[in-house]
Amino acid sequence: MEPNVLLLPDTLSSSPVAAFARQELCRWLSRLLSPELLSSKTFTLSLVSSGLRWDGWRIRETPGGILVEACQPRGLLHGAYQLLQQLGCSFLFPGESRNPPAHLESWPFDGSFSLQKEPFLEYRGICLYNTTKATLSKTLDTIDWMAKQGYNLLLTSIHRTDDTGCGDHAILWDEIGDTLLPELQKRGIEIDMSEHSTDYYFPRQQLFTQHPEWFALVDGKRTPGQICYSNPDAVNAYGDALARFAKDKPWFRFLGIWPLDGGGYCECEHCKDPETIFSANRAIAKKIQAVRPDLIVEHLAYTPQSFARPKAPMPGNMSVLVCHLRDQTACEWAQCAKSAQGAFYFDYMTGDHYRYRSDVVLSPRYCRETVQALAGYGYRGVVSLYLPVDCWFVPSLNYWYLSQLYYDPAKPQAELDLALSAQLFGKELAAEGAQLLHTLCDELLDPSLWSVESHCPDWCCEHLYGRNKALDALNAQKVDELCAALTGTLCKLEEKAQGRYLVNIRNLRHFVRLQQLYYHGVDQYALETDTPARAEPYFAELSALSKEPDCPFISPAYARWRITGRDNIFDPSKANLFQARS
Repeated sequence: MEPNVLLLPDTLSSSPVAAFARQELCRWLSRLLSPELLSSKTFTLSLVSSGLRWDGWRIRETPGGILVEACQPRGLLHGAYQLLQQLGCSFLFPGESRNPPAHLESWPFDGSFSLQKEPFLEYRGICLYNTTKATLSKTLDTIDWMAKQGYNLLLTSIHRTDDTGCGDHAILWDEIGDTLLPELQKRGIEIDMSEHSTDYYFPRQQLFTQHPEWFALVDGKRTPGQICYSNPDAVNAYGDALARFAKDKPWFRFLGIWPLDGGGYCECEHCKDPETIFSANRAIAKKIQAVRPDLIVEHLAYTPQSFARPKAPMPGNMSVLVCHLRDQTACEWAQCAKSAQGAFYFDYMTGDHYRYRSDVVLSPRYCRETVQALAGYGYRGVVSLYLPVDCWFVPSLNYWYLSQLYYDPAKPQAELDLALSAQLFGKELAAEGAQLLHTLCDELLDPSLWSVESHCPDWCCEHLYGRNKALDALNAQKVDELCAALTGTLCKLEEKAQGRYLVNIRNLRHFVRLQQLYYHGVDQYALETDTPARAEPYFAELSALSKEPDCPFISPAYARWRITGRDNIFDPSKANLFQARS
C-alpha cells in the first residue's frame, strides 16, 4: 500500500529535494508500518516561510497523522529522516544492510508528539577520501548516509591523486562526479570543490620549464612545487585557470583555492610578508567573482604562511577554512570572516586515519568541544576529514555524536550514550551498552594513559629517551585490565543480542583489541630501544581482520605506510616531529 504523503504547497513538488523527501518517506513508511497504520495516517511535508533556523525542522502529530515543517526543502528531508528514526529506523552506518531492520505493528505516539531541531552551525560537512571508480558504491552509500545524519556539505577535489600506493588518498571527482552530482543535488548537499588540487589548474611540470620564476624559492633555488605567491604573473595565471574552470559549473557553491599539500613555501623576499598568500587569494577571488558572482572562494588557513588574519576587510565573496587551530587565532578568523562568507573549521579528529596514524578513536567529548567552541566563536560551519571512506565503523559513531551535538550541543553525555547504545545493541541492552561506551571513551581512552598526539594532553611529549619504565608498566597494566573488562562485557552482550546487533558487538570487540595492540605497539615510545618491529602485532591483527566480510577497519597496507613506511615514527631522528604544536 502506498503511504499518503503530501507536499505543501503543491508547487513544492518541483523541488528535487522535496520530491526526494516525499519519495524516501514513502519508501521507508511502506517498510515500517502495517497496512492498517498506513491507511489511517497522512504525512505532510510543509514549507514555511519563517520560524526555523537554516535547514532546521519541526515535527508534530496531528489528528490524522504527522506534519513535518521546514523553511528549506533540505530541512524537510532531514525532518523526514528524523521522523523515520523516531519510528524505529536506524541510519547509523553507511549502507542499509549495516543497520538493523525495523517494523511497527502499533503507533508509537500518544497524539501529542512534537519535536523541533535547529542546527547551531549552518554547514555540517565531510570530506571523503578514497572516492574513485573502485569505491563508487561505497561513496554513494556514504553520501546517502550523510543526508540521513543531517550533513549538508561535501568537500571534494576535482583530481587529487593517491600517494600511498593503497588508493586511500585519492579523490577523483573528474572520474565519478557525473554519478555523484545528481545524488548530492536531490539530497540538498552543497559541494565545496577544494582539497589540494592546485596541480590540476596550475600544472607544475609543464609550467616550470617555461616560467621557473613562478615557483617557490627554496634554499636559494626555484623548485617545481608551491607557487611563488608574490609573483603577479603566477597569481594571474592561476586565477585565470580557476575562473575558466568555475565559469560554466554552477553546481558547486564553494571553490577552494588551496596551496599544494605540505610545506615548501616560497622563501623569496616578497613572500616573507605573512599576508602574501591571502593577498594573492584576494586577487584570485576578484577574477572568479567576475565570472561567478555567486561562488564562495575559500582561503585555506593551513600553515604559518597562511594563518595571518588580513588587516583589510575580507572580500564579500571569500570564506576561510581554518585547519587544526582551536585557540585565539581560530577565534580571530571568525571575526575577520563575519563580514564576508564566514569561517569554517577543518576537523581532523573524528574520522581521519592519517592524522591518527591509522587509528581513529571514539571521541564524543571532542565532538562536543568542537561544536561548543566553534558555534561560540561564530563559525559558519565544520568540514570533517573522513579518511578513507571504506573504514566506516568508528568514524560513523563519531559522526553520529557530532550530528546530534550540531542540534543540541548541551545534550547530556549519558543521554547520547544511551541513544547510541540502543542503535548498536538494541533497546533491551541499551543500559548495559551505554555503560560500556562510557568505560571505553572515558577510561580506556583516558588521555593520561596515552602519549600519541590523538589522545595526549597539551603538555605531553610523546617521543622520549629514558622513559619512566615503572610508570609505563603501570599504565600498560591499566590498559590491559580495561581491555579485558570491556571484552568480557561485550561477550556477555553477545550472548543476549541477535541479528545485526551481533555484528556491531563483534566490531567493537575487534576495536578494543586493536586499541590494546596499538597502545603496546605504536603509542608508547622508548626511543633508545624502539624499532618498527614493535608494530608488527598491530599490522598482523589488521591483516587478519581485512579477510573478514565487510571489514570496517583500516587496511594493513595503509597502516604500514603511515606508521613504519613513509613516516617511520620509530626513527629516533624524527623525535617530536609528530606533535601538532612543535
